Amino acid sequence: MNQWTHLFILKIAYQKGVFQKNTLLEAIKASEKEKVTLLNYLIKRFPSFKEVSQAIQEEASKHPSWPSHPQQILKENQRIYLDLKEIKSIPNLEKEFHTAQKLVALGKAVWLHHFIAEKQVISLPELEIMLSIEREGKIYCPQCGYSLTILEYCPWRLYPCLFCSHSLEIKKENPLEKYETRYSSPTEVSSKGEKKQNFHRFQIQKVLGRGGMGTVYLVYDPEIQKDVALKVLNPSVLNPRTHKRFLREIEIVQSLNHPHIISLLDVGQWKGYLFYTMEYVPGGDLRKWIKENGPVTEANALRWGIQISQAIGHAHDKGIIHRDIKPENILLDSFQKPYIMDFGLAKVLNSSE
Repeated sequence: MNQWTHLFILKIAYQKGVFQKNTLLEAIKASEKEKVTLLNYLIKRFPSFKEVSQAIQEEASKHPSWPSHPQQILKENQRIYLDLKEIKSIPNLEKEFHTAQKLVALGKAVWLHHFIAEKQVISLPELEIMLSIEREGKIYCPQCGYSLTILEYCPWRLYPCLFCSHSLEIKKENPLEKYETRYSSPTEVSSKGEKKQNFHRFQIQKVLGRGGMGTVYLVYDPEIQKDVALKVLNPSVLNPRTHKRFLREIEIVQSLNHPHIISLLDVGQWKGYLFYTMEYVPGGDLRKWIKENGPVTEANALRWGIQISQAIGHAHDKGIIHRDIKPENILLDSFQKPYIMDFGLAKVLNSSE
C-alpha cells in the first residue's frame, strides 16, 4: 500500500471523526521525525486503528476514485503512456501499454512505468526523471498550509489534503534561489568573498547566462577537480515538451565529437532539477569579444569562419542542424579558439522535431 492510498484512508478517517486535527498534526511531525509513514505511525500509536483503516480501505476500494481501483489505474496508465510518448521514444511502448492495461482489466494492479522497468526496457530512475516523479518530496496544501513528506510524488495524481477540499502540491526548495537572490553579478561574489553555494556536488561561483529554458553557472566540480559550466533546467518551464527538448539537447551534444564544439561532461538530476555539465570556456562569447575589441579582423574572420564551418559540417554529417548560430553561441577561449554551444533549437534530420 503506497502513501497515496494512505492519504485517502486518513482523509476518510478524519471526515468520520476518528482523529482530531491536532492529533493528526502532531502525528505528522512525529512520523517525519521517526521517518515512517503517517498511517504506520498512527497504527503503531493507536493499534486499534489498524482494523479501522482496513475497514475504510475495504469500503472505499469499491469506488472508482480509489487509488488502486482498476478504473483509476487504467486512467493513470493512460496519462503515463501519453507523457512517455511525448517525451521519448521507448521501444514497444504502445505494445507494453496495451499489455499493462489488459492485466489491469484482469484485476492486477499494474502501473505502466513499473511494468516497463520490470521488462528492463528502460530503468526506473530514468523513467522517474522523464515523468518528473519526486522522491521524498515535500507536499503541502496551498489553502490551509499543512504539509508532509511523501516518499514518491507522481505529478499526475491528486493527493487529498486531510483537512480541506484542496489537493496537495509539491513544494520545491530551489537550491539556487538563495544564490541568485544574493549574488546578482559575478563581481559581487568575488569582491565580497562570500561563501559559495552548492548545487549537488558542484560549488557555484557565478552565473554565466540565463535563457528561457534554464540558467548556466560557472561551478567547480570536485570529482574532476576543475571548473565546468553547469546548465540547470528551469523548473518553472518543466513540462513534457521542455523536458523532451532538454533531453534531446543532451543526446545531440553527446553524439558530437569535434574540437570546436563544446563537450558534454555529465548529466543528472538533483532534487528534481535536471542538469548537465560541459567544459568551461573562460573567454566569453563572440558578441562580448566584439563589444570589447571592436570589429573582427579579416584574419580572425577567416580563421574562425573555417573552424566554425568545420564544426557545423561535423554536425551536418551527423544529421544535426544547429539552427541558432550567432555570436552569443560562439565561445572563445583564452587562445581565441572558437567553440559552438547551445544546441537547444537544433533539429535532427529524419526527426519530427
